[in-house]
Amino acid sequence: MEGPIESRTRKAGRRRRLRIIIPGYSAFNIYSRVARITTALGPVSVATSAREMEGWDVEVIDENNYRRSGPVDESGRPDHGVLQQLRPADIVGFYGGLTSTIPRLYELARFYQERSIPTLAGGQHFVGENITEALNNGVDTVVRGEAEEKI
Repeated sequence: MEGPIESRTRKAGRRRRLRIIIPGYSAFNIYSRVARITTALGPVSVATSAREMEGWDVEVIDENNYRRSGPVDESGRPDHGVLQQLRPADIVGFYGGLTSTIPRLYELARFYQERSIPTLAGGQHFVGENITEALNNGVDTVVRGEAEEKI
């Protein structure tokens, strides 16, 4: 049985792409230095699980250490418009592990939702009233608990 995301992303005869985005920090914080050389383990674990699904390709974009990995916009952040032209995502997942990244997460979620790309979000930020806030800011589905199991 297909769910709403599967039916919105099914394209006959082609592989589908899940793009997982770790939003960039809005300003310098205690994690900024280490974030330039590492990435969060949770999104990588989810990507690893998703990669096991037949017909799916997965990519993780960490905006905090993106640098020379691909196209950038005028502010030096990943250019999601160009990325969507080069490697269209069928679904975009967001990591909401730090509340300081949520404004950027919502900005990106609205960007993809405006292009009819289903959006998912998970992470420690999404509890209580934050779930409703996410659903009102471009996130179609909030994943609670272990996303590796749910995917």
